[in-house]
Amino acid sequence: MIPGDGWNGNWRPLHRNWTNFDAAAAEVARKNRNAKDAACRGLNRPSDSHQCDEFPFASTQEGAGLWDGSFSVRYVPGTENSKAGSELADWYGSDRILHNNAYGIHVK
Repeated sequence: MIPGDGWNGNWRPLHRNWTNFDAAAAEVARKNRNAKDAACRGLNRPSDSHQCDEFPFASTQEGAGLWDGSFSVRYVPGTENSKAGSELADWYGSDRILHNNAYGIHVK
């Protein structure tokens, strides 16, 4: 469950936010990063090798920067976080998920 339950348990698409698209996209990315970082300050960091990660992804318009509380953060091993971020970026490219394109994910 995502804190704030903004999705009310219902599926909703995510929309890619490509930071370099325009000034508005860069602002969304900045707000997502700042909100995530603020939320992470309240967590205990297991070690220096851990990074704070968030959902919805930082690369979405639905990210932490919406300020509606409908996101989650957690410290994860940095190598895993970097690998997951690279795989997401590769998927955006290979499936041509462009700025503002909607997409869905299914977590098993």
